Amino acid sequence: MYFTYILKCSDASLYTGWTDDLDKRIRAHNAGSGSKYTRSRLPAVLVYSEAFDTKSEAMRRESAIKKLKRSEKLELIQKGTSVSEKRRKQLEGKETEILSVDDYIAQFPKDVQHKLKSMRHTIIQAAPEVNEKISYGMPTFFMDKNLVHFAAYKNHIGFYPTPSAIEEFADELSQYKTSKGAVQFPHNQPLPYALITRIVKFRVAENQKRKGK
Repeated sequence: MYFTYILKCSDASLYTGWTDDLDKRIRAHNAGSGSKYTRSRLPAVLVYSEAFDTKSEAMRRESAIKKLKRSEKLELIQKGTSVSEKRRKQLEGKETEILSVDDYIAQFPKDVQHKLKSMRHTIIQAAPEVNEKISYGMPTFFMDKNLVHFAAYKNHIGFYPTPSAIEEFADELSQYKTSKGAVQFPHNQPLPYALITRIVKFRVAENQKRKGK
């Protein structure tokens, strides 16, 4: 089975691709290894997909969708299909009972759970008024608007504090693999909790500034 899909990126742009493993491909995008385009616009969420029996069919459909105007793509997404809606909900955790940050963390090995719990605690300590939810299929922390996200992968924990934070802390993040809006903390290294704290506080200040406080 092959799939043609559309992702909505963090900057609201739309990315179209094809794959033979939809779950794996979406995870790869959000891990920063999916494509150069999405790497600088994370996180990205699945908003549309179609299934095909052959690779050539999926590639032809990808080519056809890429030629559409943005308004036409949005119309296609709005009409949608029952299949794409089901896949989107699965990837967002709505059909796998991952409805909370606790549920998300519980699915990983104990050592990874410990890091995720510590990271969660660090974020909450840095922003006591923060709220949390599952969005884009990952733990999301928000105050009026999203502040940061994190997610666990095979070899690292992805941290998504928006492009402005990555730019602001570029020097301190230089030892890690980064993209425009994300940084990867390898499992074989301790998490930089002090740095995460400063990044979260920076994002809180940004949000407050936007509100005019």
